Amino acid sequence: MLLITVIVLFLMTPNYTAQTRLLIDPETPQVLNMTQLTEDSPGSPDYDYYKTQFELLKSRILAARVIKELNLSQNQLFNPKPPGKGSIAELWNQAKSFFLIPFQSRAVDQAPAPLEDSVDPSIIDGYLSRLEVKPVFATQLVSVSFDLPDPSLAARIVNAHVHLFVKRELEIRSSAQRTAEEFLKSQLTAIGKRAQEAEATLNAYRQRNGVLSFDVSDTNKVAAQRMSDLTKALTDAETRRITAESLVELVNHGDYASLPQVVNNPTISALEPQVISLEAEYARLSAAFNPAFPKMVELKAQLLQNQRAIKAQMQNITAAVKRDYKASLAQEAQLRREIQAEKERDLALNDALLKDAVLSREVQINRDLYKNVLERMEEMSVAAQTPLSNVSIVEEAAPPRFASRPKKLIDLAISGVAATLIALALSFLLEQLDKRLKTPEEIDTYLNLPSLAVVPHFAKLVKPRVIFGKAFSATRTHGSLAQSASVIGQPVSLPTGYMSGKREVYRTIRTNILFSRAGSPPKTVLFTSAIESEGKTSTAVNTAAAFAHTGAPTLLISADLRQPRCDRMFNCEDVAGLSDVLVGQCDPHEVVRRIEGHPFFFLPAGSRVPNPAELLTSLQMLQIVDSLAKHYPFVLLDSAPLMHASETLAIATMVDGVVMVVGADTPKQTVRAACDRLVMVEARVLGVVLNGVDIQHPDYREYTRYYNRYYDYDQHGEVPVDAHHV
Repeated sequence: MLLITVIVLFLMTPNYTAQTRLLIDPETPQVLNMTQLTEDSPGSPDYDYYKTQFELLKSRILAARVIKELNLSQNQLFNPKPPGKGSIAELWNQAKSFFLIPFQSRAVDQAPAPLEDSVDPSIIDGYLSRLEVKPVFATQLVSVSFDLPDPSLAARIVNAHVHLFVKRELEIRSSAQRTAEEFLKSQLTAIGKRAQEAEATLNAYRQRNGVLSFDVSDTNKVAAQRMSDLTKALTDAETRRITAESLVELVNHGDYASLPQVVNNPTISALEPQVISLEAEYARLSAAFNPAFPKMVELKAQLLQNQRAIKAQMQNITAAVKRDYKASLAQEAQLRREIQAEKERDLALNDALLKDAVLSREVQINRDLYKNVLERMEEMSVAAQTPLSNVSIVEEAAPPRFASRPKKLIDLAISGVAATLIALALSFLLEQLDKRLKTPEEIDTYLNLPSLAVVPHFAKLVKPRVIFGKAFSATRTHGSLAQSASVIGQPVSLPTGYMSGKREVYRTIRTNILFSRAGSPPKTVLFTSAIESEGKTSTAVNTAAAFAHTGAPTLLISADLRQPRCDRMFNCEDVAGLSDVLVGQCDPHEVVRRIEGHPFFFLPAGSRVPNPAELLTSLQMLQIVDSLAKHYPFVLLDSAPLMHASETLAIATMVDGVVMVVGADTPKQTVRAACDRLVMVEARVLGVVLNGVDIQHPDYREYTRYYNRYYDYDQHGEVPVDAHHV
């Protein structure tokens, strides 16, 4: 990416950006106090004044005018000449037209038509692509810039662009003012005629109603005062009537003594004590004298006279109360009639005032409208003679001294950062997509099992070399062992070239197995894998050889009755072996083979059988393993892969420990599933051997140094079976 960026940057034609600034005020400077007719309120929620100005600055009409004025159609930067025949540019254009034919055919109908002065739309498009309009933050300034390889021409173009923009703004405003003035002139006559008709209608109405002048506010005040007085008088009359009515009620019930007039009457107040005194005197004398006694007659006559006087006074008071009551009723009724009449007069007056007010208002409106239109026309006439614009040029553009594009340092820095980020992203992506177990640390964390050893891919580690006069390579899978194994007592030569550098790996496996548990080391160990071709067979053979090098008799059992790879490696195919022992045709010790020179023994798989699972999971298999474990210090078994054969789980329960061999390319999910199966049957997993690893990879530098140090040491010995193939 950096190289491509450097080439592109140095091949690019430098461009220069000429820039000018405009001051755009939302309100046009005013000579007279008048509102502009060509703009809306800047605060309107559905209108953005500045965005409109930006679009006008980038309009195609304005671009066409600049192109025509500066004759840019003849400039090769805007209208390049067609390339000559056979040129690279022509070939490139032909290629583009070939791939863009479908899109061009659809866009033919949508291509813009030529604008002013027949300017080619493609030239306008090229012009606008180089033009940039952007506001200056938090100001009313607008920056207009133009990008071109020629700095002088760029400055001329941007200056012409803003000057024509200001001129066009003035033209738009002048055109709007002329249109408005013509419209106002046409309306002025009609407004004057309507004002005259309104005045004539008002005068006729006043003549019909006999009204010289109506002052609506004063008339309403008089009517309101009169109505208020009548209402107050009615309230007083109702109060008097209610009071008189209560007194009449007392009279009708004969309760004269409760009348205020009786209580407050001086005559009655004076006679009542005398009547009481005379009644008391008459009662006292009546006990001693008879009614005919002169004194008794005199008292009786005086008592009757006083009582008649009191009664006469009460009758007068009663008659007065009744008269007052009737008078109150009559007054209240009269006031109600007057109020009703006043309401009718007021309603009629309101109707008259309303009609007059409507006619007066219409007359006033027409007068004001006529006056305003006339003043507006005069103001516009004056303003047309002094055109002002709200757009002013703050600074003219000068030819730039430095190129604006490309910015080589910035582009190189961005390219470097982008390349680094992309590389990191791809690295992490590939790492996430890699589902293999690559290091012992991953085995510990993912499988929660110990790592016994990392077996390298020997074919990638060493070159073929000649040992004992024979050339051989570490990639050989067969033939590195003797042509045949012999029965016990008949030695067979060990495979040649078992170099120490390779042998150290299996010694490490042997040591880790011996120390995998406290107390005595495991005697019976099963070697298995999750799937095929992970190297379990070769790992079992080489680990058995490492055990045999300690001097302890070691037995390797080929327990894979389906595909006995050990038999092929030792050239013991189709000979008596484990299957024959399981069916009782022979004794185990009769079919065990011995490797020459070392206490290394081998029990082949034996004859092919149709039911290997039933044989390997039988009680007879358990008894054979226990019997051989008593005879040999170490018994190693090579079994079928866990995910393909069910009998391997049964064998795992018969041994002291299980070694899981994992190929470098095996998905770790498959390995975990196989380990989970072992855990389910409660088999004891001693650890994991990571097999066939390319230690030349940077992740395995420490292993590379380790193997390189031991590779050429002690070249006498045995060659292990190539662990990454079998």
